[in-house]
Amino acid sequence: MSLTLVASAASAAVKAGAACSKFGATSISAGKKYTCIKSGKKLVWNKGVTAATPKPTATPSPTPSPSRSPLPSVAPTPTPVLTPFVDQNKGYLRNGQLIYRVVDDVLQRRIYGTADYTAVDTRPESEFHAIRVKAYKEIWGLSKTPGHPNIDLIYTVSESYPKAHADAVKRGVVFSSEMFSSLFTEKFKVAVTLVTEKDAEFITKNVGALSRPDEVGGTLGNIERYKPDSTGVGSGAAGFNRGGKGFIGGFYIGTFRSFLGIDYLWPEIATHEMTHVLQTYFVSKRDFNSEVEWNKVVPVNFLEGSANTIGHALAVQNLGWYSDESDLTVKRYMSGFNGVNRMETEAEILDMLEKTKTRTDSSYGEMAYPVGQVLWEYIIGTYGMSAYVKFLNNIPTVDSYETNLALVTGLPKDTLYKNAAPYIISVWKRAMALPNR
Repeated sequence: MSLTLVASAASAAVKAGAACSKFGATSISAGKKYTCIKSGKKLVWNKGVTAATPKPTATPSPTPSPSRSPLPSVAPTPTPVLTPFVDQNKGYLRNGQLIYRVVDDVLQRRIYGTADYTAVDTRPESEFHAIRVKAYKEIWGLSKTPGHPNIDLIYTVSESYPKAHADAVKRGVVFSSEMFSSLFTEKFKVAVTLVTEKDAEFITKNVGALSRPDEVGGTLGNIERYKPDSTGVGSGAAGFNRGGKGFIGGFYIGTFRSFLGIDYLWPEIATHEMTHVLQTYFVSKRDFNSEVEWNKVVPVNFLEGSANTIGHALAVQNLGWYSDESDLTVKRYMSGFNGVNRMETEAEILDMLEKTKTRTDSSYGEMAYPVGQVLWEYIIGTYGMSAYVKFLNNIPTVDSYETNLALVTGLPKDTLYKNAAPYIISVWKRAMALPNR
């Protein structure tokens, strides 16, 4: 109750001289501020003073934020798209053959899965069998003679023969000539004739004089294959004529389809055929009375097989491509072989080497190319390119192929074949395991 009463008294009107209850207390009334003072013995309100009117506190206006340019629009960072890994050492295949082209006199190979080409292969030597590595190095170790002074090249190129392809073929012919020139002890001419399916009349009238008369039929047969829907990408024939009818010296006849581009180039054709010029230069130094006598000294698997080995090596500028070409050749020929021999055992190796000495057995005839190729890769990779050159120089005088092999390797033929069999089998297994793409 006392609290309530005091509060009520404090709120009542205050007058000067009126009693107040607490000294020093103040009160505002009617615009004046009164103070409780002591007057004699009494506590009274003084006369009061004008009370200062409190100024209302101004509510500050909010300070505007400084003007800012709008933030630039930032596009969201896109989720990165991972580019599939491209193995530049994996070549693009068309109809079972790798695709090449020549740009500024440099051979390039198309990369699998892309439209791009490369001129290099980055695989280390350790990825390849030591025999293959040595064979490639030995072949490239031939003494290159710029300008091929012992060989005079004479070109006859049909107007229908694609120029870019002709230039690529000439490149292979010139390079082979420079690599082989020092192996010859005399100078001679080589006629290089390039024709297409449009040149049947020219072939009939002129090829015999640019090679030998018996080459006309084979050349006509080759161009007959070049139909719009065919897969043939070129062929060649070569030899050396020392004194018969026709061109005196070496010759190389190349055929190609007039309507194909440069990316159908198979660079091994030119170097393969020029290897035949090399071989037959030495073969022509002796007379053979029959095909049987010929095959006894220079069997088919030597002529075609070693031309493959050396042709593959000189056609490309690195070990990886040489290895790829070698393996794909094995797979391509073996895939078309109709016989029962799978080249999986030593007995099958010996059987194949024997049956590919001649073309007598048609089912084995084409297999002279791959089986001879791997055998001569083994011989060159084991005994060196000097053994091959020695073999060539022996051809005019030896009585048989077997005798020549013994002279250059120091081993009887059967022992040499058995020693080579594990390597040949390993190449066959790897080649036949290549994916089809």
